[in-house]
Amino acid sequence: MECSHEEFVSNLVEINQRAGTAPELIDLLGAYTRLCLKRSKEIEFYSDSLTLSTNKAAIRKFISQNRHIDPRSLSFLVSYAEMMLDRNLPFIFNIAHLARFLDLDKENLLRLIQNKESYYHSFYIPKSHGGKRHICAPKAELKAIQKGILTEILEKVFVHPCANGFRRGRSIVSNAQNHVGQEIIIKMDIKDFFPSITFARVKGVYLDLGYPEGTAEALTELSTYKGRLPMGAPTSPYLSNIVSSRMDRRFAGLAQKMDFHYSRYADDLAFSSNDPTFNRWIPFFRHIIEDEGFEVNEKKVAIARKGGRQKLTGVVVNRKINTQRDEYKRLRAVIHNCLNGDIQEQMKRWGVSELDRFKNSLRGRISFVRMVNREKGNKLLSGFERISWPA
Repeated sequence: MECSHEEFVSNLVEINQRAGTAPELIDLLGAYTRLCLKRSKEIEFYSDSLTLSTNKAAIRKFISQNRHIDPRSLSFLVSYAEMMLDRNLPFIFNIAHLARFLDLDKENLLRLIQNKESYYHSFYIPKSHGGKRHICAPKAELKAIQKGILTEILEKVFVHPCANGFRRGRSIVSNAQNHVGQEIIIKMDIKDFFPSITFARVKGVYLDLGYPEGTAEALTELSTYKGRLPMGAPTSPYLSNIVSSRMDRRFAGLAQKMDFHYSRYADDLAFSSNDPTFNRWIPFFRHIIEDEGFEVNEKKVAIARKGGRQKLTGVVVNRKINTQRDEYKRLRAVIHNCLNGDIQEQMKRWGVSELDRFKNSLRGRISFVRMVNREKGNKLLSGFERISWPA
């Protein structure tokens, strides 16, 4: 009877543990085996001859620095490293190697992992529709490490095209464009999106990328807070997209087969169709979301039909991409009043007491409008830039 890939890896690990193989080597054997199985490649752990004909500078450097290693072992390490580089990912053999990769020494890395909760600021901010959002913002040292993991590892991972949040070149506009002019739009929201992504799921991402058990465990420790994906860490948004990739594939495949449109912006899922009875699909969509380990926020399930205003992530999509008329009028009025010297009153109405915060918030709303409707946005920006702000 055939066994699954993970069963095969588990059996391999157990055999090597019984044989007394070093734990770090067992980790690498497991990681290499997963990569081979994923690519349907023949598993060859050791070779009697080591080819030096690689055109990869990182591999040539590694070989030149490790000539002292047994040739058969070196050939295995090179094979694993080449497979990782072929996936556009850095090869990291163990914890010590990870520390060097992050420009730390091993002791400092372990200390940081063991005391990671002290490297976060934890606080709450109000949600726009009531309630509070828990923010766990990393302090400078950990934040720099997470940025390194993001740029050197996570951003090199393929994310499904249907995902529009937290990606360069994607926005609320690209998310909304998929649904312009459709008869019916279904909006569904994932409840507690980041916190619902657990330590185990994040570790599964790093293992699936090809990293050894110990390395994957350490990367997960650096990417989670109290066993969850923290809202506020640089790594969290992209990790959430990777974790959601299988769900995106399922919905995209179904959309192609059944002739509807699907997109996702963070925890907001949108489905649209010209079939007026399309809402009958909601229970099936809910089943897929739950099957992927998420929970639907039932309070935010909404249906928008063509006869009314159809809005996605703040963008109106009835006939073309546009902003809400009320929002444009409101911003125009705020700018007009500021131009007439009524800045303090506008700050009170905006709900802020610091001038810089008001300016940044107002500019942010203008940028939002400009992203959706450049002509309207430019008019607002022109007025904003003429305001005489107090020193």
